[in-house]
Amino acid sequence: MRFHSLPGSKRYADDEAEYEELLGRHLTVLGELARGAGEVFIVTYGWSDSAEVPQHEAELAALVSSEPWTSVLTDFDEDFGATWAHLYLGTIGLDAPALLALLRLVADDQDRMFFFDHSLTWLYAPYDGGGDVVAPSAAERDRLKARHVSWLPTNPFGL
Repeated sequence: MRFHSLPGSKRYADDEAEYEELLGRHLTVLGELARGAGEVFIVTYGWSDSAEVPQHEAELAALVSSEPWTSVLTDFDEDFGATWAHLYLGTIGLDAPALLALLRLVADDQDRMFFFDHSLTWLYAPYDGGGDVVAPSAAERDRLKARHVSWLPTNPFGL
């Protein structure tokens, strides 16, 4: 299921009021999925042309403590070579100021990440323009939809 982060399916914030709105929506969905948990897992990405795991980007490393988790060959082109995605796993508190900074990076299309709980029952993947949810059940998905109807996409495909 997908939620949009700004009214009218607007993709990017133009001012601080719009950032407050989109950050509030992300935090609301995360909080409802986490159900009172103080922290969640976070996966951030790094990219390279090698299977060797690089140091995590300085900006992300300053915001969240994480360790290399896995690397995936995402593309290979005979002319350009390999592209590897390196995933870093950490935890972050839902009340951590760094969480707002991380979500703002995503909102500005400067980074990608996703969140999940310690028992792996749900997943939240914010993107520039909204967030995708894999809910723990169809019933929970329907409850989230009902609570945030105005945040849902209006196109027929739910995108």
